[in-house]
Amino acid sequence: MADYRLLKEFRRLFDGKKYEHRRSNLGDFVAIHLYEDLVAVNKSERYVLSVERMSSVLNVQNKRKGIEARRGDGTFGELIDRVKSDLAHQMQNFKHRAGSSKPICFGIVGINYAAVTTSYEGERCYRTDGGKYKHPIQEAEQARSRLAEVAPLYDEFVILKYRATNEPPYSFEWVNEKDTKLDYGAALMRISNEYQRRF
Repeated sequence: MADYRLLKEFRRLFDGKKYEHRRSNLGDFVAIHLYEDLVAVNKSERYVLSVERMSSVLNVQNKRKGIEARRGDGTFGELIDRVKSDLAHQMQNFKHRAGSSKPICFGIVGINYAAVTTSYEGERCYRTDGGKYKHPIQEAEQARSRLAEVAPLYDEFVILKYRATNEPPYSFEWVNEKDTKLDYGAALMRISNEYQRRF
């Protein structure tokens, strides 16, 4: 089974080290590996050629040149309603500003299914207690259900289910590694086919 770069970099956010919330550049860094994975699967000759010829390049500055709108990125957050609305608004803005170019839009969201976790935001730190601070497992399925409402806005939308306590020794595991790789790989194939069709 393929070893996808995006999944490896997502895992590295948590595996063996403390994850600090509210650092948007982490999501951006993970998201850029999607483009490398699309080259690696090599299912769209047009996409691969555009990359090899450098007629298409990655804009890592998180802005669309000449347009007052942000480029799509990896959005990490804890309050699911905020993340859901951010994903929906970002997609509406992107499609509105894109005009006739018809961008292919891929959403990837991670949901933690751990029994307990500790959150770090700058100097602030708190551990879930099941009451005031809900454990990830208590909210995971509700989060997945709410995100399903924005999924149709995207050409592809993948949810990465994982467990990370964010406590020493900072372990990480996929809820189901095989299914995660299969779901992400299938989405890459569909995106490749769509790129070949559109461009």
